[in-house]
Amino acid sequence: MGDKVEWQTIPLSEIKVSGYNPREISEEALRGLRSSLDAFGFVQNLVINRRTGNLISGHQRLKALQDEEGAGDKEVMAAYVDVDETHEKAMNVALNNPLSQIKARGAGMYKGKPKRPPDRGTPEPTGERRCESDPAAPNIPTSVA
Repeated sequence: MGDKVEWQTIPLSEIKVSGYNPREISEEALRGLRSSLDAFGFVQNLVINRRTGNLISGHQRLKALQDEEGAGDKEVMAAYVDVDETHEKAMNVALNNPLSQIKARGAGMYKGKPKRPPDRGTPEPTGERRCESDPAAPNIPTSVA
């Protein structure tokens, strides 16, 4: 498996969506994603497999961007990797499941028992809600204080 990542711009119209991507997004969540992209910009890049041309990570962001007017002419920065199809599918699962990333990172980060962060009390309610398309996802702020 290649471990080199290359960065390259690509027109949205040329991105090939993988047929096996298991994640779906509701219209409400898609509207929220569009709002996030409007507020913060496109800060999390797409990941594409050079061997197959398949989009590995970023299907929902791509969908939100493609729905914009004039999107066919728009280009985005993408990370290109060179992996076989087995690793491509494994990357798709890992990159699209933040909970698995946390567990994987946490497993090798500590020697011995992990230290708990200091107790900062109970936070005040902030109008957060769970992502409906992924119940395991962390709370998503609905407003900025």
